[in-house]
Amino acid sequence: MNQAKVDIQNIPIDIHANKLCDWLISRHHCTKDWPEKIALVRQKINAAIKDMPENATIGKILVGANPLNYFHCVKIVAVLKETEADTKNIFGMYGSQRMKDWQDILKSYQKDNLYMSEGASILSRNVTYEIPALKRIVTKGDQLQVECQKKDASCRKQAQEYREKFVHTCTQLGLHFENFDAKNPKQRKPPSAAFVGNQLVKLMNDELPDIFKRITKKSEDLKGAANFYIRFLKSTIGLSPEQEKDCCSILRTVVEKGNVTTYEFKHGEQPLKIEYPSVNFVFDEVDDDGEAGAQLDLDLDGGAIDFDGLDLSVGGEELETGEIDWGGITTEDDAGSTDQIDFSIDLVETAGIVLEEDGLEGGTARGEDALSILENPETRNFFIDELVEIEGFLGQRLEEIRNENPNEVMLSAQRESMSAEEVGKYLTHTTQVLAMFNETKIKQLLLVRESKRYIVRLSDSLLQNLTLATKLDYAAEAALTKCAQLATEVEQVKPKIQSLTKQTRELQNELAKEISLKYNNRQVYITGGV
Repeated sequence: MNQAKVDIQNIPIDIHANKLCDWLISRHHCTKDWPEKIALVRQKINAAIKDMPENATIGKILVGANPLNYFHCVKIVAVLKETEADTKNIFGMYGSQRMKDWQDILKSYQKDNLYMSEGASILSRNVTYEIPALKRIVTKGDQLQVECQKKDASCRKQAQEYREKFVHTCTQLGLHFENFDAKNPKQRKPPSAAFVGNQLVKLMNDELPDIFKRITKKSEDLKGAANFYIRFLKSTIGLSPEQEKDCCSILRTVVEKGNVTTYEFKHGEQPLKIEYPSVNFVFDEVDDDGEAGAQLDLDLDGGAIDFDGLDLSVGGEELETGEIDWGGITTEDDAGSTDQIDFSIDLVETAGIVLEEDGLEGGTARGEDALSILENPETRNFFIDELVEIEGFLGQRLEEIRNENPNEVMLSAQRESMSAEEVGKYLTHTTQVLAMFNETKIKQLLLVRESKRYIVRLSDSLLQNLTLATKLDYAAEAALTKCAQLATEVEQVKPKIQSLTKQTRELQNELAKEISLKYNNRQVYITGGV
């Protein structure tokens, strides 16, 4: 039997931290109503804390305790034995009320082993909830820091791409901004919309004439292609003189005469006078009130409208006008006579009247007629249509010539022979001229010339890249700021984890010792702890 006792004594006791409280109750070390009893002890502790001596050791215990338990109270009483030693009487009793209060707290803790049940509850809560929650905060903070760093890098990369896109698009259009550095993310003052709009207008005025000259020069190579197409139509479907005149008329005019005015194309003669429609788009910068204005100035050749004293009153009831000069004709009231006006045609002098024939003797080109063929949107579109028509014809014709079984009807219709090389050469020249109209810069400048609203949209589209880049810069800075905040929070939580882990480990060891004393110093292991 002694051997059995020795064997049992050597067997350690293993208790899981989460089951420790239930284990103590089941072994009758504690009672089930311990929560109600411990509440009274907590009240005594809260009252006793209000009257504590100024002592560094006690202050350190109170600050580090989370929460204050029985073992902390034992340490406090040990310190009070030194601070309150002068109140001790000959019987070993302390006269200090502080000492009495804390000794009463220890006695209340020891009754029914309340300190063990409370310690088991604190241990289970720290191990299951408190410490894991703090560790999750650290883990989450580290993850968010990595995400913020990735977001910062991504935002800066996208911002740089938007700036490069802005520079690339402006380069395609021929725009250059001396004070703008696309590689400087700290530059927060991009060109204004008004400045970009004015630059587009200036670029249009400077570049379009040279572009039209290049197109006109290149169109001279299409003379043979146009004549070949007309001869083909005459030999296949037959063309009347009027139809032959209208066939590819704009293209032939550009080839033979150059980029002449629309008036000359319509009437076949140069105008005596050209009143060019001068329309200048002027965009104003943002005013002091923060409202951006865009002004369209219409230049009427310096002329001004004189209303000769005409007074237009918006709110008035009567419209006042100046006197009308009737050119020497007097009325009855002015002349003081009642003679009737003689409307005889013989009395009308016609020596000062000059009659112009419609476009035959020359005239004045106004409005769209004053624009060149390539400037005028209507004639330019017809010019492009004719190029597309000839391109389609030459492509089909080249395919027929290269075909091993050509369409005999189509080939026999053309008397003169045309080699594939010649037709291919015509086709290449036609395609090259069409390609000039499809260049991004030319298309944009033509649209800029035709519409002020398009200038505004194009300016906004260009500056939208810089706006997005600026927003991404701020987002990157916000990500860095957030990353720094998270790093600070993590650094603040880590000491709490270390402190709470240390306290929990001490509590775990103290409980193991107390339980071991209950079982004749048998080895006790509390598993599932820290």
